[in-house]
Amino acid sequence: MKNFTNVLVFIEAFINDEDLVIVTLNGLGKYYNQFQISITIQETFPNFQKLITLLISEEMKTIGISSSGG
Repeated sequence: MKNFTNVLVFIEAFINDEDLVIVTLNGLGKYYNQFQISITIQETFPNFQKLITLLISEEMKTIGISSSGG
């Protein structure tokens, strides 16, 4: 998504932050269903940078769970 965003900026085709969040969420696989739900039920969407931070945090939890054998 970051590369996609950079291309859009380069060609001066701007996309608003909320649309970028929605497209990113829709592009996540089945594995992220719970994450998608938790984001979409919030009163306000996080901005794109916050979403990236949340995704990294989610991935770190997953790595921690799988590396501990649980």
